Amino acid sequence: MSNVNSSRSNNFDFIRIAAAFSVLFSHQYALMGIKEPSILNVHSLGGLSILIFFSISGFLVSQSFDLDPNAWRFLFKRFLRIWPALAVVIIITSLALGPLITNLTMSEYFAHENFIKYFKNLYFSTKDILPLEFSGNALQWSLNGSLWTIPLEVKCYLLLAFVGSFGAFRNKYVIPTLFFILALVYFWMEPNFGHLIESSKISVNDYYLFQFSIFFMAGACFYKLKIHENFKLALALLVIGWILGGIAVLFLKPILALFFVVPITTLFLGNLNTDIINRAGRYGDISYGIYIYAFPVQQTFIWLWKDAIPWWLLLFFVLITTTIFAFLSWHLIEKKALKLKGALKK
Repeated sequence: MSNVNSSRSNNFDFIRIAAAFSVLFSHQYALMGIKEPSILNVHSLGGLSILIFFSISGFLVSQSFDLDPNAWRFLFKRFLRIWPALAVVIIITSLALGPLITNLTMSEYFAHENFIKYFKNLYFSTKDILPLEFSGNALQWSLNGSLWTIPLEVKCYLLLAFVGSFGAFRNKYVIPTLFFILALVYFWMEPNFGHLIESSKISVNDYYLFQFSIFFMAGACFYKLKIHENFKLALALLVIGWILGGIAVLFLKPILALFFVVPITTLFLGNLNTDIINRAGRYGDISYGIYIYAFPVQQTFIWLWKDAIPWWLLLFFVLITTTIFAFLSWHLIEKKALKLKGALKK
């Protein structure tokens, strides 16, 4: 299997872009008041894509930490990857899109408490309400519902930096042990999560943080055990994962089934070096841009044209517009921000 040092010697760019478009496609249903495509009745297609993102992230950022095991440099690199583009989309939606849509006067809009609170997104505290309304849309008050997963991923980075700063990467069995304990606790508690959420003992976000973190740590475990360097081992684990996933479905354990199948399948396919597919990112890594721009583009287009043009044509315009924003985000913001990594000294 391929080494992951070069994004063009593997299929990860393609998988991330495909997952980002899958989130967009899934949200197109929800934002038009249609039930999203479901995976085992526990996740939408978009939710499955999030599990894929976290699996890839755990694998790739573990490699980043392993190559430069300094927690502060690691976190700063993660900050450069996420925050600049996030800041720009928040500024564009709040200062440009919001004033065009709101029914308030400009002075009322900019003085509104929800306008001020919206900037909490800049320090990874999700706030999805601005003083505006997409009248007639299924989710009238939501501007960028995709952003809620970003603070959860940041917390996974903090977890990795924390355990890494105590030498977890020096021994190849520490990360797998932590992963095993985390997964064991999650699936032991899984039947009770619904009750815990209903009784307000944990929040929905806490539940998803716990769930996403085991997929993130599965990726970290995959890297630390160097499974990607042993094709036969990876293939065997893929087959075993699908067998166990099938058994879990038969026993009505859909989350467990996804746990057995998604990380190993994602990382197995991602580490392959497939011609044409491995060149998906040759014009830029647009997956993050697709993810953070799709939702506001969809809300705006649906608000403007949901009754004027067919569903498929509306989706086409959303895809084209979102891709343009993602392309600009990569080349004007993200790529330039990542160059600042060179200023960090080991």
